[in-house]
Amino acid sequence: MTTYALLCLLLAAVPGTAQTDAHLYSPGINLEKSELAQVETATRNLDVAMYSFTDRELAEELATLARKGVRVRVYRDREQFTQEMQWGGVNTTSILFAAGVEVRVKGAKDLMHLKSYAIDGHMLRSGSANWSPTGLKRQDNDVLYESSPDAVGRFEAKFEEMWAKPSNSVPAI
Repeated sequence: MTTYALLCLLLAAVPGTAQTDAHLYSPGINLEKSELAQVETATRNLDVAMYSFTDRELAEELATLARKGVRVRVYRDREQFTQEMQWGGVNTTSILFAAGVEVRVKGAKDLMHLKSYAIDGHMLRSGSANWSPTGLKRQDNDVLYESSPDAVGRFEAKFEEMWAKPSNSVPAI
């Protein structure tokens, strides 16, 4: 194992250790722990565009942030959201709504396939990992954390464009 891989493994395994400018891979690294460490650093705003979002631990963390006054917005894919609602019971969206997190669902048929978020306008996460226990812990996926102001700005502009679409829906739960 390379020194870099070992460092990433150690940092990802330590709760509360946020990283910038890192590229991590599962299943060798538990991406859920890394994601929790990243999002808990938000103090002002967290904008999330997530294709599939079924990880309850991450939903609870976003709810905690919202209760602390962080503006949390989550943009969802329509098909994935519909599937989650069909399962019934407690789901990530109901956890988010209970805490006042803003949620919008893409109205158009085309996929919203992003798996990205920005924290406080200074850190961007992108990659292939959905926010599902399987996607974060067992599948071959990656996340890339970067602190490039240009990259964060481009994502925020895209997020605002998606968020403002008149065809979006606000789920009623």
